[in-house]
Amino acid sequence: MKVKIQKNHLSLVITLFCLYLAVRYWPTVAKLISSVTSAAMPLLIGGVIAYIVNLLLNQYEHLYSRIFKTKWAQKYRRLFGIVLSYLTIILILVIVSSLVIPELISCIKLLVANHGQVVNRFVKVIEHNKDLNTFLNFKNKLATGLK
Repeated sequence: MKVKIQKNHLSLVITLFCLYLAVRYWPTVAKLISSVTSAAMPLLIGGVIAYIVNLLLNQYEHLYSRIFKTKWAQKYRRLFGIVLSYLTIILILVIVSSLVIPELISCIKLLVANHGQVVNRFVKVIEHNKDLNTFLNFKNKLATGLK
């Protein structure tokens, strides 16, 4: 009797074996994933920036072509589009930061002004948390038992 190994069974066995290896050697796998992610992040960010700039560039080039019809002016179409694309992105970043930073500063000022109340509320929440109290009592008993 000849046993047939089907393609989907083989792929399932290989997948389960790879999963076993990943679990068995998890610290190494985690380091590998971390290094690949940190190496790929600049490429991903650059791709996102290029995509956004390209969208704006196409729109500005189309607008420039409709406004300036001469052959001499068409030579500067790409330059015009790139400069306006980056200026648009910078303008958007300035507007967003001018909206976010003042709110962030006011929140920090409010937090600092109400520091005592915030700490008191935090302490009350921790004191009334049964699970946390049980854990802390258990930890204290262990610590005093070891001395």
